[in-house]
Amino acid sequence: MEKDELIQAIRSSLRKVYRIDEILFRIGVDERALNHRLAFYLTKLVEQNGIKVDVEYNRHLVGMKYYEENKYGSLDILIHERGTDVNNICAFECKKEKISETDVVKIRALLGTEYRYSFGVTIEYVPRNVKLYFKSGSKIIEEKIEL
Repeated sequence: MEKDELIQAIRSSLRKVYRIDEILFRIGVDERALNHRLAFYLTKLVEQNGIKVDVEYNRHLVGMKYYEENKYGSLDILIHERGTDVNNICAFECKKEKISETDVVKIRALLGTEYRYSFGVTIEYVPRNVKLYFKSGSKIIEEKIEL
């Protein structure tokens, strides 16, 4: 998946979350409910040829997904092919309000040589702050996505 195609899918899916599922923000649901809706809309746009959208995914092949030595955890949303590192497309960390440094560390780790994700995304649902991370040579570039 190319960068522009991914950005378009993220924009479209997030706009639907904000428009169609607006009540979820008003009633104060947990971020997992918002992540589920985002993944639902992403699924319609990106799933094909073995590529899946998974929520709260914590596996790397058959083991745990470590983002630092002795620290493992699940990722809010992944776009990938399960059971292989060949098609690791995008990892998302999403929060209702503030992304933590730990969230950014996870995303950066997944862009590394072990997991080889092409892109990482952090989302702060309120105040609609979305950032895309990707490698350019040996550097990790951070780019804001305008909704």
